Amino acid sequence: MKIKFIILLYFTIIAVAVTAQTNNHVIFEKQSHDFGTFPEDGENQTYNFKFTNRGESPIAITHVQTTCGCTVANYTRTPIPPGQTGTIGVTYNPQGRPGKFNRSILVDITGSNSKIKLTISGMVTPGAQRKDKRFPYVMDSIQLKTTGIRFSPMRGNEQEQKIVIINSGKEAVRLQFRSLDSALSGYTVPEIISPDSIGEIRICRKADATKIQAKCIRLKEDKTSSSKAEYIYIEIVTEKCKP
Repeated sequence: MKIKFIILLYFTIIAVAVTAQTNNHVIFEKQSHDFGTFPEDGENQTYNFKFTNRGESPIAITHVQTTCGCTVANYTRTPIPPGQTGTIGVTYNPQGRPGKFNRSILVDITGSNSKIKLTISGMVTPGAQRKDKRFPYVMDSIQLKTTGIRFSPMRGNEQEQKIVIINSGKEAVRLQFRSLDSALSGYTVPEIISPDSIGEIRICRKADATKIQAKCIRLKEDKTSSSKAEYIYIEIVTEKCKP
């Protein structure tokens, strides 16, 4: 019995050693990151986990799994030669998620027989009150389903996408849009959004020199414009499209 135990222990040690050796060729600078405290109505938080290939052959990330729709990963998609580095960018969206959080990201890399676990954590301070939890983004008295839109490369001369909104305030409102990109414009349906009513923001894209490219935009409340009663000002901002 003692001999069997020794043999079993021997093979267990060998298995652990092989696993460690397999994973040791991927060296992360750190595998956890604390964003600290940030506001619910602020910007998304992103951290880039950097790693180095210490092995003798190229490696590649084959899959990255997040454990929540609030977390998105963007990573190096080309093979990483020995001695070179790669990144896994992890973005956390705080909208509608006040309080402490701790999220895991599981990474599969070629040559590794086990998943590599990364974690992000932090504290989200509550933002504006959300009367309707289905609409996590807040701009003044308007709540939105999302603030981002991705336009695909154009085949025709015009594209249009919509974002569903609700007026959670006590007064009817109008939305006014501005954009530094002359190909982009916006309007609402209906034009005047009554209290507790659901409407749509419609963003239009007209053909220009960039029509063969995808175009990504983000809506932001424009607090620099001169305010008028019952008006909310929205800026249409272009941003780099993520893969």
